[in-house]
Amino acid sequence: MRSVSSLSSVALNSGESAVVVVRLSVPPAATIGTLETGTITATGQTSPATDRATDVTLVVAGDLDLTKSVNPPGDQLPGAELTYVTDYRNIGTDSLTAVVIVDPIPVFTEFKVGSMSTGTPPASITAITPEFSNDGGATWAYSPVSGGGGAPAGFDANVTNVRFVLSGELEPGGASAIGVSFAVRIVAE
Repeated sequence: MRSVSSLSSVALNSGESAVVVVRLSVPPAATIGTLETGTITATGQTSPATDRATDVTLVVAGDLDLTKSVNPPGDQLPGAELTYVTDYRNIGTDSLTAVVIVDPIPVFTEFKVGSMSTGTPPASITAITPEFSNDGGATWAYSPVSGGGGAPAGFDANVTNVRFVLSGELEPGGASAIGVSFAVRIVAE
């Protein structure tokens, strides 16, 4: 088990929760997806509490280059539609598997139903599956609907995050893939 001696502190009120991200320095020979066992200790007002996490998955990040753009660029008025495009490529020396590109929906926007596009992936990527969250990325089972969350027809205000799950291997040294994309509509603040 790898140990982390120090984490930053987060002050929480009673009943609140927080997501803790632990970053590990992993030797190059580590196996991607290795199950690790870890312990997170939370100190409360009355006594310390320990949560034993036995299913922590260690994900070893490769050299994935992501470039995000928006069209049209610059400031836009409410009602304008924006398309976000993320181009990706493997700039490392090893193939990457289990690549997932996650994007939050920007504040004061509504997701455009049916706007997710996978572009033209490299030949080594066998499928790209779009997924949606309506709870900040905690779960990925939401299906956008026209008018969701009180949005106008064609948009869903409930979508908080989108992600693209790439199947296959993203081989090294390739040119940038024609990006994955989605569209939103700006709403008034």
